[in-house]
Amino acid sequence: MAKLLRKDILKAYDKIKRMAGQAYSKRNYDKSIHYISLAAKVAVYFNWIYTDEELESLMKKLSQAVLSDISANTQNKTEGRYVFYDFSATDNACLTQQYLRALISRNVEILYIPEVWDPSKNQAITKELANYPKVTIAKPTPGLTETERIKELYQIIRDFQPEKIVLQLAPWSASAVVLFNAFPQISKYYIDLNDHAFNLGTSCTDYTIEFRNRGCTVATDKRYIPANKILYLPYYPVVTHREFAGFPEAVTKDKVIMLSGGAFYKIYGDDNRFFKIVKRLAEDNPNLIILYIGLGYDTKFRQFIKENRLEGRIILLDFRRDINEVFQQCDIYLATYPFGGGLMCQYAAVNGKPVLAYNRPERKSDFIESVICDGTDLKITYTDMDELAAEARKLINDKNYRQEKGALLQKEILTPEEFGKRLFYLLSLQESGQTYPKVAIDYEAFFNRYLETQNNRSKTFKTLIIKNFKWRALFLFPKVVYVSLPLFLEFLKSPRIILRKLKESTLLF
Repeated sequence: MAKLLRKDILKAYDKIKRMAGQAYSKRNYDKSIHYISLAAKVAVYFNWIYTDEELESLMKKLSQAVLSDISANTQNKTEGRYVFYDFSATDNACLTQQYLRALISRNVEILYIPEVWDPSKNQAITKELANYPKVTIAKPTPGLTETERIKELYQIIRDFQPEKIVLQLAPWSASAVVLFNAFPQISKYYIDLNDHAFNLGTSCTDYTIEFRNRGCTVATDKRYIPANKILYLPYYPVVTHREFAGFPEAVTKDKVIMLSGGAFYKIYGDDNRFFKIVKRLAEDNPNLIILYIGLGYDTKFRQFIKENRLEGRIILLDFRRDINEVFQQCDIYLATYPFGGGLMCQYAAVNGKPVLAYNRPERKSDFIESVICDGTDLKITYTDMDELAAEARKLINDKNYRQEKGALLQKEILTPEEFGKRLFYLLSLQESGQTYPKVAIDYEAFFNRYLETQNNRSKTFKTLIIKNFKWRALFLFPKVVYVSLPLFLEFLKSPRIILRKLKESTLLF
């Protein structure tokens, strides 16, 4: 079976970049922005690079071209006014609520700019902002093109006269980068949600806020950001309390409950190592039940459970809105592998639950410690299966030990109050007040892992190309179409159906 090679990915990326430049030359600025965003998504799916100076330069030119008649005006600033731009605007996703709460705690004026606005997804955000009198929400105006929206937002921001601008961008938020390149006189802070991935935005920001030492290293090594422009600020999980919806009947009070969860792609790969781990833990510990809350395609996991006769011992659950209460009812959290999940591990820690993780010794930069207890001596990740199994037995059979380990992790999570204090310290002084150690990262191995995922399980890259270019993909990207011919033919026949079927969690969040 033919597979995509590194050269195929780079060829596709470079071709889309050229299309972005050609559209700019023809003054088709909307199309140019679209192609920049598309190129960025390709880079995010593979991560052989972490920034692109050519794309950043093009977005600067687009900013000057789109806002040529207004951006030359002097930009006034009013102390105590902050813009918060949010690509997501979704409850309990990214760091929207953490940053908004920190800004509200300081009683500042806020201009909140959501890139999208879906009331069904931001009820908690809307409720919090409705109770704060010093906020203005600049919701998207329906029907505007990208360049029209840029011009509209430029005027809104200029009239607001912010002191500072805080940016929570998607790695492909080309339109936002074009917009904020037009505010060179106002300090801008980029919240790096995805320190493991490519992103756009170095051209329009003055400081990057990193949540762990790995991100600080990537910012220096791969995004070429000066050390004095890198700010360090860990985050905390937003806890939403709901009524506990219960567990399946097999989960009884006499059992120890181990929870794991995340998009299913996170546990596929590396010779099915995650499956081997859960099988051994279940067989070694008759009093253990493992619950997995998953998103995406679960066929492989269900087949594994059936083939190994682990029904009732390993149970798959759908997405839970009562996730905090689920953690409260569980005893131990098992991190996903080969792709880890930071937010779920933080939920475990904030609820005082011990976290158990496996990883390879050469991948220390991926250890779960980096998102819970970065820089401490606490041990969560094991690189030897026997040692992991021994620690699991101790956690399962010794309740006091289990509670002690969970309490140690709980102490490492920032409180909302401490987060707010640290944020305004670094916004005021443009420094974190601490140094960060450099982390050893095998960038080539990281790229190979993403390439392997796209070749064997994920369809996100192939779908991206086919969806955006349709018939033209045959001539523009023949290798991509060739390796995904059944998908291509099915898409041409029933595009809406196949897109719905292929709606899966990205490799990003």
